Parts: sequence; structure tokens; C-alpha cells
Amino acid sequence: MILINLFFTFLRISLFAVGGAYSFLPLIEKEVVQKYHWLTREEFLDFAGINEIFPGAISIKYATYTGYKIGGVFGLISANLGNILVPALLIIFASVFYTKYK
Repeated sequence: MILINLFFTFLRISLFAVGGAYSFLPLIEKEVVQKYHWLTREEFLDFAGINEIFPGAISIKYATYTGYKIGGVFGLISANLGNILVPALLIIFASVFYTKYK
């Protein structure tokens, strides 16, 4: 059940976060810290500072950290699949649309 919650939580975050990397932070905090209590506020803020060190998308790093902490490797996979599904489908749709109607 926890894997499904991780998947749908990060799916919801990726669906509603529009406007760049930092638009994800309030949504991640609301879901991960306030709603499910998977991370404490201190962990969330500490990780916000740490994730600036590493390259890549902020949402992927939070999904990876939260997923691994809560569900191990399977949690990591579940959270990241939820996180990348919406953008991947949108890119596929846009590519098909562009190719068809140039």
C-alpha cells in the first residue's frame, strides 16, 4: 500500500506543479511532510540544502530520497515512476502532435 501511496503522491505533485523546479517545493512539503509525515520539517529543509549540490531535477531527488526512506529500492522506483509519468506522457503527446501537424 505504501508503494501505491508514494506513486500517486508524486504523480499528483508532478501533475500540478507548473512553472519550474521551485514550484514543486510547496507541493512536496504539503504532501510529504504535512499529510503523510514521511519526512520531518527538519529533514525536508536539510534536504533542500543538500540537493543543490547534485545536478538534476529537484523533484526527482526528493522522490528518490523519500521513496528510498519509506520503501527502500521499490519505494524509490515507485515514487520516481509517479514523478516522471506525467511529464513523459506530455512530451510524447507533444512530439506526436508536432510530428503530425508541424
